[in-house]
Amino acid sequence: MKVAYISDIHIDSWIKTRDEKQSIELDSEFFYFLEFLFGTLDIQNHKCEALIIAGDLSHYFVHNKIFLTQLKEYFREVIVVPGNHDYYLVSNAQEKKYLFNSYNRILELKVFCAENKINFLDGRTICIDGFRIGGAMGYWDSSYLKHLNPKVTEYEANELYKKELNDINFIMFGEKPYKIPLAYGAYHLKSTFESSEFREVQMKKIQDITDEGSLHLMITHYAPTIHLEFPEKYQDDEVNTFYTFDGSKFQETLKPKFWLFGHVHHRQNFLINETNYLSNPYGYPSEQKYLKTMLQKVTLSVGE
Repeated sequence: MKVAYISDIHIDSWIKTRDEKQSIELDSEFFYFLEFLFGTLDIQNHKCEALIIAGDLSHYFVHNKIFLTQLKEYFREVIVVPGNHDYYLVSNAQEKKYLFNSYNRILELKVFCAENKINFLDGRTICIDGFRIGGAMGYWDSSYLKHLNPKVTEYEANELYKKELNDINFIMFGEKPYKIPLAYGAYHLKSTFESSEFREVQMKKIQDITDEGSLHLMITHYAPTIHLEFPEKYQDDEVNTFYTFDGSKFQETLKPKFWLFGHVHHRQNFLINETNYLSNPYGYPSEQKYLKTMLQKVTLSVGE
């Protein structure tokens, strides 16, 4: 079975129309977006049974709905795992629509996928043509940071995370983040999002998949190893820890031929312990000059 894969599409960075009522504008933008994303001939002649998207579709449901529906015209199976941006509530309208709860946004996407025969993997496995495929978002841990500095504490890691990433501003569980003033113009951001609790929820989903035994292909949004191929200027950057987790204990049981992931906006392709780790990010418009993303493919064979 041939499988195409991609991640980190961030559709709303490419398509500016948000209102579904502006159908003409949306149709026009999506036509050129899909042509640029895959190439007309490439998507028509891909000869793949499935397309895997390893997280970060769009901040807006209208984009996800149109995009996934169109992909079903080209691929027999479409498989999606959520990314951290798929939890984001980025506008006042979204905050009210989803009752300040990011899980409601994921639930909307999950229900849509179920109704349209799209495989949404959020801690479960599926079987296609005899091949077992598992998927979940995953989440960062401090493995990479401790690799650089064994003495770093979890508190220090979480403080750096709050400083460097936007998750705490846009992932919500019941209340909008707000600022508590401190001295000299400083402030403390109070949020219902707690990274340790969120990590526990997301990593349990991978554990649930692992408890079912080995599979042929695994998908996460977060990179399941600290041994990534970063460009030289990003090597040994502490922020890399927020894109990775130590998935070695899962790999030992799952033994997948391929582990596809996203989140890291640099293409990855390497082998560890007989598992091929692959990432094919699309990224933001400003990144295409070096990403130059094209449809990447892997082949699952009988006996693997």
